[in-house]
Amino acid sequence: MNGIVNMSRRDFLKTGALVGGGLILGFSLTPGGSPSEAADKSAPFVPNAFIRIGIDDSVTIIVNKSEMGQGVYTSLPMLVAEELEVDWSKIRIEPAPVDHAYDHTQWGAAIQGTGGSSSVRSEWERMSKAGAAARMMLIAAAADIWKVSPGNCRAEKSFVIGPAGQRLSFGQLVEKASTLEPPKEIVLKQPGHSKFLGKSMRRLDTPDKVNGKAVFGIDAKVPGMLVAVVARPPVFGGKVKSFKADKTKAMPGVKTVVQVETGVAVIANDFWSADQGRDALEIVWDEGPLASLDTKKQIAEYASMAQKPGAVARKDGDAEAALKNAAKQISAEYTVPYLAHATMETLNCLIDLRDDSCELWVSSQFQTADRNAAARIVGLKPEQVKLNTTYLGGGFGRKANP
Repeated sequence: MNGIVNMSRRDFLKTGALVGGGLILGFSLTPGGSPSEAADKSAPFVPNAFIRIGIDDSVTIIVNKSEMGQGVYTSLPMLVAEELEVDWSKIRIEPAPVDHAYDHTQWGAAIQGTGGSSSVRSEWERMSKAGAAARMMLIAAAADIWKVSPGNCRAEKSFVIGPAGQRLSFGQLVEKASTLEPPKEIVLKQPGHSKFLGKSMRRLDTPDKVNGKAVFGIDAKVPGMLVAVVARPPVFGGKVKSFKADKTKAMPGVKTVVQVETGVAVIANDFWSADQGRDALEIVWDEGPLASLDTKKQIAEYASMAQKPGAVARKDGDAEAALKNAAKQISAEYTVPYLAHATMETLNCLIDLRDDSCELWVSSQFQTADRNAAARIVGLKPEQVKLNTTYLGGGFGRKANP
């Protein structure tokens, strides 16, 4: 998984991964889509799937981690930029599709996801090597054009500079670089020569979040879409005993009301109509056995459990005896109330379901599991489901639960 993969132009065109001309670096993607005239003319070369360099000098970093405010749309491009020697203002970011090329490198399973504060440490080597491989190919392309040794050339701020001061931009080198073999040995920069790492960089996602262009899951829209909101029980494990929806169904914009496994769904032309319709529902809940559970009862249960012996992972010496015979003993008890993973952006999902395909827009931390869950629910194969990862208005692991 960590090597550079060579791919023919024909195989690359099958991926449908290129929009316009450019050089792509990343892992090979699952074939799908059709060749375009623009892609054919560009003669792209594909050793991996993390970088796209356009003939306009733009450098698009395909980020396989979810941006939920923690900054991966900046920190991971920094890893690539450090080795690529790119002009930071030329960088663009794009969320990765669901593909094994983007699986987590440390979770020990074929899973794409974000969690456990693992984004940088899991992608450090892979994205650094992707950037270094791109840099080496661009330098080799320029050296070949100038008929000089690559060792006498260097990359700097999206240019390759030759021994006599010659300069070619990355965009000017795309066509030539696309014809070269990827390097068998990838040489990373020596420590202590960082231009990006360890520095305070301008976040790449800030402008779109300020000007309103950033699309969070709840912002996603498609033509003709309806909006559903669900009235859920006030207690975990509760169920609908009965409900009346006459007032809701009479409200403008409301299309229908449906009882679902998690409560009662109101479907309307827009969010406001659906939300107001939900408020007008008359529901009688069966709150179940957890209706009497509260923080005080939880604390009492935990205190009781703490008095019982737990599972032993390792035992060295006799801790209980040492504590009992200590000359001085200090004890303290700390409690906190039950806290929910309450993200600013509520859980949401947009789905465009067709007979033989399904497309999702979702604030997901767990792309593989969410894509597979959708496929299972709608009765399609996973490869028939396309998941678009949007910005996440908070995550905290709550959006890693399929």
